[in-house]
Amino acid sequence: MKLTRDGRRFKRWLEQHFELSGCWPLADELIREFDHLVTLRTMAQEAQARADGALYLKLCNAIAKSSAAFVRLWRTSGLNTLELPGEIRNQPNRR
Repeated sequence: MKLTRDGRRFKRWLEQHFELSGCWPLADELIREFDHLVTLRTMAQEAQARADGALYLKLCNAIAKSSAAFVRLWRTSGLNTLELPGEIRNQPNRR
């Protein structure tokens, strides 16, 4: 599956901020889930603009599931525990 522009941008961002050499299969899955989520959100916006309520609700359900999958992958990868360069160390943890 070819990544969208947003998927490629997210991949570059991950590569710039994290060392992914040991976890590429998981990182690849995370990138693909992000790409899928962005695509679903775009489709939902289009359905809403067309006033297609039934499709919009189905897409919202798919977005919720995709978002949950993305969060699970992010946490499974351990990226949620790493500090990004330039972050303030004393920020409260928002969960």
